Amino acid sequence: WSLEAGQDTTWPRLFPLAVAMLLLYPVGIFTLFAGLLYSVRKSLDNKAAKSMVGCLYFRFKQEYFYWELCILGRKVHAMASMFFDITGRHHCKRYTFEATHG
Repeated sequence: WSLEAGQDTTWPRLFPLAVAMLLLYPVGIFTLFAGLLYSVRKSLDNKAAKSMVGCLYFRFKQEYFYWELCILGRKVHAMASMFFDITGRHHCKRYTFEATHG
């Protein structure tokens, strides 16, 4: 099995989907955690709530159950700021691979 440069046309079609998923994943996880915590906010002592989302708030006092979301938001912001600057230009280098025919 071998692959020569320029023959595969699958990855250019999948690239936009991959970029979209990389951008949506952090927002989706944050939204999922926020929704779960919001749904059990009044019953944090309940065993069912603890087994479902207790890992998100067990380290904090009950009145600060949302603090894990603040930490997650800070991490997402740090990762995004490493990728984008204020003007929106990205800092990732674009690498091009050229096939050498010898």
